[in-house]
Amino acid sequence: MTTTKAYKSKIWITMLFVSITIYHLCYIGYVFGAIALNAAFIFFAENLGNIKIVFMCFLLLMFLLNMQKMIMIPKKNFFVFFSLFCFACYHLFRTLFNNNVIIQDVVEPMIWVLILLNAYLLFYKSSVDVTEFRGLIYICFFVLSVSSIPLILLRIQELDTTGAFARPAYFAFTLFPFVFTQKKDKLQLVVIVSGLLLLISTTKRTGIIACFASLIVYYFLELKLTGTLKQVMSKLFKYIIGIAVGLGITAWFIEYTNSNVIERFMALSSDGGSSRDIIWSTTVERFSNFSWYDKLFGRGYLAVSREVAATGRDINAHNDFIEFLYDYGYIGLILLTLFWISLVMYFVFLYKRKSQMLSVYGSCLISLLIFCLFSYGFVQSTTVNFLVMFIGFVLAKDPIKETNEPVKNKKYVRITS
Repeated sequence: MTTTKAYKSKIWITMLFVSITIYHLCYIGYVFGAIALNAAFIFFAENLGNIKIVFMCFLLLMFLLNMQKMIMIPKKNFFVFFSLFCFACYHLFRTLFNNNVIIQDVVEPMIWVLILLNAYLLFYKSSVDVTEFRGLIYICFFVLSVSSIPLILLRIQELDTTGAFARPAYFAFTLFPFVFTQKKDKLQLVVIVSGLLLLISTTKRTGIIACFASLIVYYFLELKLTGTLKQVMSKLFKYIIGIAVGLGITAWFIEYTNSNVIERFMALSSDGGSSRDIIWSTTVERFSNFSWYDKLFGRGYLAVSREVAATGRDINAHNDFIEFLYDYGYIGLILLTLFWISLVMYFVFLYKRKSQMLSVYGSCLISLLIFCLFSYGFVQSTTVNFLVMFIGFVLAKDPIKETNEPVKNKKYVRITS
């Protein structure tokens, strides 16, 4: 019985990995068709909205088919799911009552919510561990990496002035938390190095910062979890050697590709982060002139791209907190803040328990935070789908896997479907 249950869970989890990868490939096709104007990909340019709807329906069906009659949520996780539930309900309420509502506005933010819920359900109700999907994780990584290379080459040729060509390179990087959970061998090292070089080749500062930050947080917390002084010194020596080699490879790669990534970082003070300072200040200034109703409920999903156009073209705020403030008002900003507080509280919970998942979860969280502060996080969630899937996995597995406390003594909140 247990074997059959685990086998079914493996099938569903495999489908979740594959479906997210296919969805990302469709987005890459959209960039080719709509932005690079490649006629061979016109189908994706014209039908991305419909693809989002199909993907959300698939995720919803997966959720309904795997939802138990009684879901047991440990109280340590309850705040996360409560804030998530409040945001989902408020998003649906605010979007459906918008005067110019379109179905894609309803769908986009619900995708990441359903991915997190599905990951939690599938890993919680089975003994399956993410380490059992090693081959699949690496296949998804290399498929997404290879698929993004032609767009990166177009960007290098200076045919991209918007940064849209480079964004698909983020998709492979967001698999890093899953990669970190795998066996530490040469293949894992190849994946990490290739992911880092892929992001450097895009010259996208947000992605590069997120990658380096995730690596630093992961290895720092790994060192923190190490037991004896001898083990600490051994790991520290390996990390120093690894950092030196990594910096050497990075320097060689930048010189070999004649990349302008160093110049772009040096220009941060003068270009305001690709005019992010202008976008942020203009959005906040417009918000300050809203009526009390709009300040409370916002102007509707993606209103920044429709109304602000601070740099002369339709563009989002490149900051989830400012975007939520403008789109969803004070209520939306409060709900987003509560969700982030719940994620940080869970990090503290893992830290106090010295959980083996601490380093990977911390790495995932810092990547997610950087995307939310400087790019698209929960607003246009394509970038963070694998990250929220990993968060669902951690929430599901850690309370069960790493404690000897009897299940009957655990504190749960029962949610009846």
